[in-house]
Amino acid sequence: MFLRLSRVTRSGKTYQYAQLVESVRPAGGKHPVHRIVANLGQVSDVQAQNLKAALDANKSGRRVVALAAGDLGAALPEVTANRAWLDLVAVLDVWETSGLRAAVSAALGKHDDAVDAVDVVASLVAQRCVAADSKLAAVPWFASTALPELLDIAPSRMNNSRIHRMMERLDHADAELQASLGGLFLGQPHGPLTALFMDVTDTWFFGTGPSFATMGKTKEGMKRKKIHIVLLCDQRGLPLRFAVHEGNMDDGVAMLGLLRKLDGEGWLGSAPLAIDRAVGNTSDFQAMSEMGLQFVTALCAGEHAAYGTDFLGEGLAEIDPEAPDAIARAERAVERAGMKRAADDLYFLDFAQVRRGERERDEAAAALDGQPDALDPDLTQAADRARQILVQARSWQAQIAAGTVRGKTALARGLGMHHVNLLDRMRILDLAADLQAEIEAGNADRLSLKAIVRIARAPTVEAQRNSFAHELAIAPAMLSAGGRRRAVAKPKIRLVASFNPQTWRTKARHAKDKAGKLHAAMRRLQATAGAATGEELLAQAAALVEAHKHRDIYGVRLKHLEKDKKPEVELVRNNAAWANQRRCDGMLFVAAAPDLDRTGEELIRLYRSKAMIEQDFREIKSVLELRPLRHGKDEKVRAHVTLCVLALAVERLIEQRLLATGQPQTAQRALATLREVRLNELKLAGTNQRATVVTSATADAKAAASALGLGWALRNEQVTQRLHNIGR
Repeated sequence: MFLRLSRVTRSGKTYQYAQLVESVRPAGGKHPVHRIVANLGQVSDVQAQNLKAALDANKSGRRVVALAAGDLGAALPEVTANRAWLDLVAVLDVWETSGLRAAVSAALGKHDDAVDAVDVVASLVAQRCVAADSKLAAVPWFASTALPELLDIAPSRMNNSRIHRMMERLDHADAELQASLGGLFLGQPHGPLTALFMDVTDTWFFGTGPSFATMGKTKEGMKRKKIHIVLLCDQRGLPLRFAVHEGNMDDGVAMLGLLRKLDGEGWLGSAPLAIDRAVGNTSDFQAMSEMGLQFVTALCAGEHAAYGTDFLGEGLAEIDPEAPDAIARAERAVERAGMKRAADDLYFLDFAQVRRGERERDEAAAALDGQPDALDPDLTQAADRARQILVQARSWQAQIAAGTVRGKTALARGLGMHHVNLLDRMRILDLAADLQAEIEAGNADRLSLKAIVRIARAPTVEAQRNSFAHELAIAPAMLSAGGRRRAVAKPKIRLVASFNPQTWRTKARHAKDKAGKLHAAMRRLQATAGAATGEELLAQAAALVEAHKHRDIYGVRLKHLEKDKKPEVELVRNNAAWANQRRCDGMLFVAAAPDLDRTGEELIRLYRSKAMIEQDFREIKSVLELRPLRHGKDEKVRAHVTLCVLALAVERLIEQRLLATGQPQTAQRALATLREVRLNELKLAGTNQRATVVTSATADAKAAASALGLGWALRNEQVTQRLHNIGR
């Protein structure tokens, strides 16, 4: 039986009529028909709602009571509590079902405590996920939520002492816990490991911080007491390992240190490792190759020329980034250098396998062809070492003068030696002619390279002769056979250059704006110089260049003016240095393990995809409130980082579940949607009875809860069954 409403409009007025209707099946009929039980006549909207409510109550066996207007407030239940609910349910469900709770519990071990330490960890991880920016401290925040009922912990049992004990235990369990994370996330149901990502960030402190915090600049350029944090995650952003280090530790040293700790873990070398350019030096490539890693990183700026990439950006410095055809001209410039277009934002050139200084080595070999020992930087034949050094130095000097090699630094790279070592060897040419003749005649074979350098540094010819005699007198009868050990050959790497036209334009504009600000500052300095002398003005201008961080590009000089005119200073740009910097705008040089089976384009895109771990760090630092820290003890700082990493793991697992059910979104967005559904405690009017009711969920909240398998948390009966009665 139901209420049928119909409306009729007459003379511009609308009338509403009600009928009580039931469904009946006629004898022999196949389909039910409607039969009018009663015509109720004209009704208002309020009367229609009342009739519907009465029918609904009758169907469910409930009683309808008519109240006077003044009695309505007295009959309503009193809301005695309104607590965070559905977002916390989501976090705890993932915490439990993913195995994180079991892993943390096993690492912490068993202790005779009224409250299980793993539940204290769970509450703090939940706070990181849903209320990291809460103004409430952990203890009062815990009491304001439904966590006591979910974890069966009375609010009075959660106190600061218990939290501090837990953090100390969590720090002591670090090694076992981190090993558990790898085992937990590497394999089913998370799928195969296809890529690894590693990076470094920092966090700073209010107050003095722990003992290993050091003063320095943060990643944002602020001067703070800070520590470094290294994070290794997989392609889904799930954290596998992390490490906390002193704030003054080099990023590359910190990352290699963590990798060396993991040396021997089979999974580490089973997938490509995209790692920050802080390990973009040849020595780092050597270290990672020895560990058997499939590394993918970016060549650091200081290594570009050594690997022969400096020709790629030629012509970019002459293009005005503001010109309408700037992008097209930049694209043509890199295409002329041999780069191929893969997409609007990607041009690339695959150098295949190369070794540091290989180009210079080839140039040196061509230039020094046929000259004895010219390409042997080690000179292991000890018997005539001094004579060979002289022959080498003369050969090198001749080729540099002739222009067949591009200078001493390029020659050193070609020879696979440090440029300081090459300069030391060439110091032999600073010796007086008669001393060089003595060496050439074989009368100084006992002299070592260090002795030759000491002689060459003598300030006068006479002093050199005296030093020569002294060194011969104290030199051993013969250098030890075999000389010193040869240097280890530089490792080969896979090198791919890429160019992004839009990035080029952004960086070129920034450089142009930065130079413009320096010129404007120089004009203001000139206008306010007053009675400053030329030397004073020159010093102020040099300080200005230094302040604008343009010392490598700009110099300053006084203009030549007529007598009695105010001194003027002008900027002088080093065009070669400017072109060299602009050559790198928009360029990225990816260095990878030589046996990594990927195309050049795939390597570039893999390195670009390390945005995954950068997003993890942004999540930890901003959303999960890693910084700033207020802890002062070492163990509590490390435990705080562990809590943030565990919270990150929970969020990534939430995102994986949402993605698997066709609702891709960030964990923070999903938790914000679920946060609207709260747990309300009601006291029924005129009684001591209490009821627990969940806030009505929006469509988005219902969808998110369903995707995460939390439909029960929206149904009051099931909620009541699952809550622990903690007596509050």
